Amino acid sequence: MEKIGNSLPWILAQLVPCILLLALVGGMIFVIVRLARMPTSAPIAESPLDILKVRYAKGELTQEQFEQMKKDLA
Repeated sequence: MEKIGNSLPWILAQLVPCILLLALVGGMIFVIVRLARMPTSAPIAESPLDILKVRYAKGELTQEQFEQMKKDLA
């Protein structure tokens, strides 16, 4: 009959690689999830003329104000 003390190195030799493999797979999943959640690009800034057009479309500016501000921007 074998004693448990004699087979312990063999058990550890099988468990350690399994634990390392699980840690590696878990780390890869973590990295992939982190990269997937990162924004792909910086938000696109609107030009002053685009903002002016939006304000005019909302009715915040009269046509005269819009034309004057448009000339000022050009």
